[in-house]
Amino acid sequence: MSFNTNKIDIKESQLHSDEQRVVLRKLAEYAARPGCKFLEIGSWCGDSTVLLGKVAQNHGGRLYCVDWWKGNIDTELAGIAEKVDVFSFFWKKICDERLEDVIVPIRSRSDLAADILKKHMFDMVFIDADHRYEAILKDIKRYAPMVRKKHGVLCGHDCEGYVSDYDRSFLESGKDTDVYESVHCGIVLAVGSVFDNYSINHAIWSLRIEDGDWKPTSLTYPEIDDMRQTPLPPIGLSKNYVLRRYGKFVYAVPYSLDGLDLREKKERKRSEVVKAKNLDEAESLIAEKISAPTELLESYRNFDLLNFKKSIYAVKNDVLSHIDVVRMDDETLKKFRKNKSVFIGALIDEVKNLIDKSIKSGDIKISQEKMTDDEKIIELQNQLKGSDKIIQGQNKELKAKESRILELQSNISDRDSSMKDLQGQ
Repeated sequence: MSFNTNKIDIKESQLHSDEQRVVLRKLAEYAARPGCKFLEIGSWCGDSTVLLGKVAQNHGGRLYCVDWWKGNIDTELAGIAEKVDVFSFFWKKICDERLEDVIVPIRSRSDLAADILKKHMFDMVFIDADHRYEAILKDIKRYAPMVRKKHGVLCGHDCEGYVSDYDRSFLESGKDTDVYESVHCGIVLAVGSVFDNYSINHAIWSLRIEDGDWKPTSLTYPEIDDMRQTPLPPIGLSKNYVLRRYGKFVYAVPYSLDGLDLREKKERKRSEVVKAKNLDEAESLIAEKISAPTELLESYRNFDLLNFKKSIYAVKNDVLSHIDVVRMDDETLKKFRKNKSVFIGALIDEVKNLIDKSIKSGDIKISQEKMTDDEKIIELQNQLKGSDKIIQGQNKELKAKESRILELQSNISDRDSSMKDLQGQ
């Protein structure tokens, strides 16, 4: 199956920050030894795979990757996997990075792969598969016994804190979904239910085996800030505030201060920041209706396709930001719809058709890299037609000048003849 990543955002980058890359790389280097064996549960497009694979390659080792490449059930990734061949994208990346002799893909569900791999031991196991509570709990219990008993590392992605950082009722409410108010509740609960003490750095949880017991890795990362979470994504938007969750509370931050890092205690205590127990209380305190944040579904041409207010909004991304859409009133929205910067429909294909019609009619222009091959041909033909018109105009101008020259030459000739006649008299 072929696909065009200009039209579909395949969510290639699953590591959310450079800091996460630093943490994961250091964990891999700690676990690595000559001929090491790493195991990754959940690889998707190969973002973390390349990082771990290069560490393994440097030590003459292998990285085994377990994934069914269909995305987690009931998530955006599952929808993407229905449209594109994610495994082909994954393997192309592996080959581009010259890791095809290091990476061993195992295309399977994690529970089935565990039966195949249970007699093997690995220097490092990294878990980033199904985020729901029962699934991650089973993955931990299946794969933890496969970690080498000396110097081995067990770690995973998307753990935004310890169980004690949140109200238990909040975690229970979100444990059976992929993510809930920006927190992977299932992972937080599962890791906390299996282990008493573990390290969390930039939402990557980790343990090592020492004398047969699981211990926090307790590695230090002097090159990055000491943070438990990655930067906090918005969980709600109002006319004047963006809302984010940190631990047990929701914080409403004015748009003018949205650069604040709420992971810092001093920033959460600023007078302009409104603190609430939940979104309902926050809505009451700021006296503004809170909408769910816009969800980027995919990019199409020069437009971002957003899921917002139970409709699909196509927003010209060189004109408007996602937050602009949330904040604009009805009159402003009408203006942007009139000038073809915003399209609204019930379905993705519907707004794509509206975009295509406007491009075909010339109502909107898009950058050449977003054009289809047919549109590029039409654009070149139009350019040639324009050039022909310019040349035709120039030819007319040249002919007019030639005619004027001939006229002047004729006048000069007539004048010379008249002079000769006068001289003859």
